[in-house]
Amino acid sequence: DAYPALVCPSQTLTVNRQATTTALTTTPVSTTSVTYGSAVVIGATVSSTINGGFPIPFSGTSNIRFLDGASAIATVGVTDSGSGNSPSTATGSFSSASLASALAVGTHVIQAQYQGDGTNYAPSNSSTQTINVVPASTSIINSDFTASPSRTVASGTSVTLSVKISPDSSVQANAQKP
Repeated sequence: DAYPALVCPSQTLTVNRQATTTALTTTPVSTTSVTYGSAVVIGATVSSTINGGFPIPFSGTSNIRFLDGASAIATVGVTDSGSGNSPSTATGSFSSASLASALAVGTHVIQAQYQGDGTNYAPSNSSTQTINVVPASTSIINSDFTASPSRTVASGTSVTLSVKISPDSSVQANAQKP
């Protein structure tokens, strides 16, 4: 043979998972002050950080975990945008009305954590967003006002008054659930 045999040393190729970015969203958008019991839709969009090339779909095992401070309040599966465009994107969201209990009155620091899919995409965290939940108004319903005895009484006689105080309907829709 006119050509000598070539022996090349083996090479190791490491393929890392694609980096991602996670962006937190809330609806209503301005959540600086939300009335207790009002539903807030909290969501996140996860994007691959590479632009161009073949888009790799997010797998069905990808999850976004939502935190209130250090406490997990919801975990949702991501849905691939299916656009076929690069960069690939996926979203997940939930309504605060679906929580086991409503967001309590006070300040909540919310963050989304994409947990990666174990194969193609690496985990990433969103920046935080503060949601301030303020007390709901209550009202006294006059139709539920009762007096016992329910007749005219002499001055100095004891009377028992019963009043039902009810929160507005938005609080009842998102109040603590059993």
